[in-house]
Formats: sequence, C-alpha cells, structure tokens
Amino acid sequence: MLITFTTALEAETIVVSTKEELSSACGRINANGGEYTISLQDDIADASVTINHKDAVVTLASNGHTLSGTTTIANISGGILHLGDEITELTLKSDSLYHKDPGIIYITGKGVCHMWKNVTTKDRKLSNYLGGGASVRGGTFYMHGGIIENSGCDASSTCFGGGVAAYEGGTFIMNGGEIKDCYITTQHEYNNGVQITGADGGVFVGWGSSFEMDGGTIKNCRAKYGAGIAMVISWPEISRRNAYGYTENLVRINGGNIIDNTATKYGGGIFASGYHYTYHNAIVTPTSGAAMNTEAGLYINNGTISGNNANAGGGAYLMVLRESYKQHVQINNAAITNNTAAEGAGLEVNSGFSDEKVDIENCTITGNVSDTKGGGIFLTGDGTISRFLQTTADRTEYTKNQFQQRHRCC
Repeated sequence: MLITFTTALEAETIVVSTKEELSSACGRINANGGEYTISLQDDIADASVTINHKDAVVTLASNGHTLSGTTTIANISGGILHLGDEITELTLKSDSLYHKDPGIIYITGKGVCHMWKNVTTKDRKLSNYLGGGASVRGGTFYMHGGIIENSGCDASSTCFGGGVAAYEGGTFIMNGGEIKDCYITTQHEYNNGVQITGADGGVFVGWGSSFEMDGGTIKNCRAKYGAGIAMVISWPEISRRNAYGYTENLVRINGGNIIDNTATKYGGGIFASGYHYTYHNAIVTPTSGAAMNTEAGLYINNGTISGNNANAGGGAYLMVLRESYKQHVQINNAAITNNTAAEGAGLEVNSGFSDEKVDIENCTITGNVSDTKGGGIFLTGDGTISRFLQTTADRTEYTKNQFQQRHRCC
C-alpha cells in the first residue's frame, strides 16, 4: 500500500524547544483539532507527544533533533501523527531501562501513525509487554521508511515483538525501512511447550491483528520463536472456537526481505502457529473486546526469505493452520534461499490435522542446508502440500509417501 507524504498548506507550525512547550502544543492540538506541524528546535528529554483528537493531523518535524524518555514517547489514540518530514532526521530514543509499558510508539483506538524516512526509533527494553519499537494495540501503523532497532526483551519476562507488535485488532503496514537487531529472548514455556511467553524479535502479530509487508527489510533479529515474524494465536481465539488452528490473525507479505534472523527453536524467518498460543491477558487487560479478522492466515505473494537460522524451520516454520477453518497458507513467487536449520532448513510444515494444507507455487527454494533432514522442505504429520508447481527445491525430505509420489523432489 503506497502512500505519499504530503503537507497541507494551511497547516499551522508550532515551534518547541522544551518538554513544557511540547506538552502545551499537544494540549492545544487535542483541544481544537486541525492540521499542525510541530517543529523541534532542540533535543528534548522526558519527552511525550500525545495526539488524541479525532480530527487532528500532525507532522513532527525534527530539524535533526532527538526526543528521549523512559516511557512511551509518541502516543496516538485518535487523529493522525506523521513522524518525520522526509527531509531532516528525527530520533526517538528510550533510556536503557526495563519498563512494564508499551513501546516508544503506542497506537490505540482509531489512532494512525505514519513513520517516514530519516526517522530512527531505538533502544527500548521491555518487561512484560508487547512491542518495543511500536505497540499497535488497535489503530494503524504505517512504516514507509526509517529504522526501528535494538529494542526488545532479554529479561525473565512475558514479552512479544521486540520491534513491532500488533495486537487487539491492530494493523501494521510496512512499505519500507528496516527493523533490525531487535530481540525477544525470554525462555519460559508452559503446558509442555504449547503456551509460550515470548515470541518474535522483529514483528509479532496476535489477538485478531494483521501485518502487511509490501517492502523494507527485517534483519538480524533474534528470538526463541519467530525471529523475523511471528503469528501466534492467543488463548481467547482458542476458547472462542474451542479448537486449535483457528487463528484470527493475518500476515500478508507482498515484498521485502526477511534476512539473517536467528531463532533458537522454531522459525528463523517466520513462525506461524495455530498450536502454540500466548496468554496476553497475563500482561495486558483487554480493552476492545473480541478482536478478530474476517480474513486470516499466512499469504506470501513475493519477497525474499534468506540467510535465516533456526533449530527447525530456518526460513519458516508452520504448524496447525487448518484449511477447514479457512486459515489458508499460500506461498507464491517467493525466494526461500540459503537458510539453515537442524531440520527443515527452507521450510518446515508440522501438521497435526489432516485438514492442514500449504499451497506453494512459482517459488525458488534453493541453497538451504539442514543438519539432518529437509534441506528444502520438511513435511511431518498429517497435512499436505499442494500446487507444488514450477518450484525448485534442493536436498528435500518428505515424510508423507503420497506426497513423494505426487511430486518428484530435486
């Protein structure tokens, strides 16, 4: 989804140099609505930009300055906030302390935030929350450019999404920029590893939310599950349907690069599971009821998944997304290359039900190397891979005899 940066000619400019002036500017905007540019004239510590008026359209122009603070710096619950002016550099920086608070950017309700090039968001350390660089709890976050880096959680905490987390009906659309060096390294698991308390270094999607990637790069992120992207069902989703596999989340990848990410367990590039679940209620009290998408599943229509590493599913690890629940998995026109893993270096499909199906078409799956089995694709369980057309795969092992007979492997 391409959106061009524009500035209204009638927008009023408010010049600020201190946190008091910044607070006053936000108060005036939220009282009246309208179109404004906030022009920073200095670095500001303990900074907070809050936009909640439904008719406010605000551009934060940086002039090369930095906003820093220990809690959320940009808070959008209504209206539109543009971070950056596409001309000068803007830095939003968190102090290196653990906090049980949202990310540097926090979007709720019907708030909309656009992040443009020359913007850097960095150094948030989470403790029991979702989203280090940006927490998209409802509302919409557009990343057109810029960098989200060095954010996440390496404490003994419940955390999801070192770079960005979309949850409770949140929407994240990435058109460009980089999410890099983000992390979630908490190790706790419950119920024989089914309930997980930490997932995704780059982008986490859960609790009826969506992520669309049209460009940009997610790289050098690390996690136990889903170092690049993790789409995991929540306990409310399971309990609503009384079944595993009924995800109400949507991940659609139309382009971009997911490269050089490392998962110590499953899914170096992508982890999508309807079997593992997260219990968000333990760290966030629901605000919007039963969030859900009418369309759900994993759709990869283009893009590159390369150089990722995991114990299983170096490029991607997919588990229990059920066709009978209309939770589709389609992978088209993608390059899954040069990934490594103990098993399923390119792709592992771990299916527990016969109604699981993965469509793969017009992909290049090559150069992937496993330690034991499934260099290209490793299929285990009762599911199937269909429409395996015009695809190259190397050093691949399948566990289903009927699949081996139907499709000759390289």
